[in-house]
Amino acid sequence: MNKKYLRYIPLILWIILMLSLSSRPAVVSAEDSKPFEESFSVVQEKIKSSEVMKVNLSMFLKSPKYLVRKTAHVILYCGLYMLTVLAFMREKNRVKQYIMIFMGCVLYACFDEFYQTFIPGRTGLLQDVLIDSIGIVIGLVLSILIVEFGKAKKTRYAQFLLNH
Repeated sequence: MNKKYLRYIPLILWIILMLSLSSRPAVVSAEDSKPFEESFSVVQEKIKSSEVMKVNLSMFLKSPKYLVRKTAHVILYCGLYMLTVLAFMREKNRVKQYIMIFMGCVLYACFDEFYQTFIPGRTGLLQDVLIDSIGIVIGLVLSILIVEFGKAKKTRYAQFLLNH
């Protein structure tokens, strides 16, 4: 196998993971989140009882389920962006490539929400596309930091990204 194609494998596996998570019926998906929600509930109680934290985090503290599930969206789409950069970034026209990868990831988020409308108990929400876009922007910023600053410092990772 040509080594050039190895850079696509992590992205393909990530997309398969994302599709498999999106394909789960709402009941199963909710069960998957419970261990994280329970862990967050413990942290939530400590924050509520703490004298140090007097900030109003009402939406997040009232609903561990919401925070856990939306954090998963951000992490998944940050990873999608970064792995897409790994697969497709080349030396020339990097600004254009960052923009095209961003647009492709947002389109994938739209597709994913549309796809979920066909899964029992799931819905497609514009709000989730916006939350996914937060993850994409975080992935964009991290990618720029890694590639551009890495290139300036001539790190191996940045050179690998741009030369393979």
